[in-house]
Amino acid sequence: MKLLIIAAFASLISLTTFAQHHQNEHSVEVCSSVDTTVCAHIGHMKDLIPSKLGSFVVHVTGPLEASNMTVLLWMPSMGHGSSPVTVTQFDVNKYNITQAAFIMKGEWLVRLAFTTGDVANENQLVHQIDIPLEIK
Repeated sequence: MKLLIIAAFASLISLTTFAQHHQNEHSVEVCSSVDTTVCAHIGHMKDLIPSKLGSFVVHVTGPLEASNMTVLLWMPSMGHGSSPVTVTQFDVNKYNITQAAFIMKGEWLVRLAFTTGDVANENQLVHQIDIPLEIK
């Protein structure tokens, strides 16, 4: 009986830790000023600490497909950014960002620039979304 209680308690702690980790896994969602139905957030953040290359996923939400994604890491308080990142699309509106170098602690912006719509029909929109991120 003691083993069953200990196993249940360990399981509860594990699930609580997983839920807390999962809850903090995504940034806030920010919508485009050009079309407020197009929004984005970042998630699956790995090694986003100073002096280490990290990675994350950008997820664009809304009714339109994003294309031509570029990502800039920018630190407004210092007036500079970081070295270029690698952007790889792996699904519709999902991009894997690698080689992300946040060079110091503080408040950063992950600046996304992408297009939606159809060039041929001349209804293509250019979006810029700044997602705030604190590097600790």
